[in-house]
Amino acid sequence: MTVFTWQDVLESIKSGIPLLSKAAAVSVGSFDGIHLGHRLLLEQISAQKGMVPLAVTFTRPLPSLKHSGDYTGDLCTLRQRLELMEAAGVAAALVIDFSSDFARIEGTDFFDILYRCFNTGFICEGTDFHCGYRGSTGTAEISRYAESKGIGACFVPELLADGQRVSSSFIRSLVKNADFSTAARLLGRRYELDFRSLEQKSAGDIPYFERSMVMQVIPRDGIYDIMAITSEKEIRTHLVAGSVMKLPDLACSAFPRIRTVRFL
Repeated sequence: MTVFTWQDVLESIKSGIPLLSKAAAVSVGSFDGIHLGHRLLLEQISAQKGMVPLAVTFTRPLPSLKHSGDYTGDLCTLRQRLELMEAAGVAAALVIDFSSDFARIEGTDFFDILYRCFNTGFICEGTDFHCGYRGSTGTAEISRYAESKGIGACFVPELLADGQRVSSSFIRSLVKNADFSTAARLLGRRYELDFRSLEQKSAGDIPYFERSMVMQVIPRDGIYDIMAITSEKEIRTHLVAGSVMKLPDLACSAFPRIRTVRFL
């Protein structure tokens, strides 16, 4: 996967040279979790023949910035999101570090920037999608914009599971309450904590991670069955979730560094 930054976009605008030679099929969103609803969007852009599937996302999910007071954590690290996008057939990603300056851009102006830099040929979003300054750009505005440029657009209806809208916020609440089976069904995979960028510490040769350093959703305090994914093997064991994240059944001297923890 080719990953672009907002700085790449600014340089493309300045030079007048697009970042892609082919037309891009674009979907914009936080994509936290890459749940089943997100996969429908990614399938749409990946299915556009002759186009480059391009996901536009952010370094952190936007709710973490807009609703920080009651935000419980991310479902994915950025590394996990990009890996899952690539596995879903996405060939390129634009990762934006959200800022107050970026927040002031009107939605159609933003799509026009994407059009100039990535030769947009197709746009796919959810029917509840809004973007731009104060969220003023929705599906009607995007439809009119796409028609004015002669490009395709589609809007995927919300996905329901047992009458409940599949959303990142709902899945966060499931993980927080340790309902890993329902979370896995809506994610299409088991929930994993990504420890690859964190410092693994030890106490009495027992590995642990500082809870405060984990940006993802952590379930309520308790002991959980997990699969510890290391650089060499997968080990079924237990995780003690509390003020620190301990793996008491593993000895640091006996096992290589833990990369991720998958809840079973």
